[in-house]
Amino acid sequence: MNLNITLLLVVFFGIFHVFGGALFGRGIRARREHSGDARPFLVGGAVFGIAPVIFDFAFFIPQGAIVWGLIGPALFVLAALISAFVWEGPFEEIDTRALISLGMGSGAVLLGVFGALFMWNAAQTSNPGLVDYIMGGVWTCMFVGIGGSFAWAGLSAILHHRTLDEENKFRERAAKRRKPKKKSES
Repeated sequence: MNLNITLLLVVFFGIFHVFGGALFGRGIRARREHSGDARPFLVGGAVFGIAPVIFDFAFFIPQGAIVWGLIGPALFVLAALISAFVWEGPFEEIDTRALISLGMGSGAVLLGVFGALFMWNAAQTSNPGLVDYIMGGVWTCMFVGIGGSFAWAGLSAILHHRTLDEENKFRERAAKRRKPKKKSES
């Protein structure tokens, strides 16, 4: 397997492993301290962190890259342990949905940027047509633009100590204030 593709997959899946592990660890802490319902964190962590293990093993193990295939599960376990037993203070105040928005958006931006780099590299060795350039640009803009907006919304909510819903309502109010009012005709 090409090293560039291997690194892309490790980084891309690693984001999901880390965020999933952090959610899973938060669920373990909630269950351990009997502080609220732990099920959403455990299920969300399993979906975000454990499900990509299937992809890790499907891409890396058949290629003989066992070490690369074990990086993702190791990240999941490490993030879960840190979240469950070490990182307690500031992490408790972060809105889970804002954290997920930041993680998913960052993953999409990485996918767009790495995809653009791979397409550029492929264009150097082949003779792409106009449609190839248009679709490559659309691919990059879609993942970087949409992913960037999700990442920015999550990061903004975290930095302003708000929930994701509060941050979105704040942005809506700010956008309404910026709109110029229509002049009424007399």
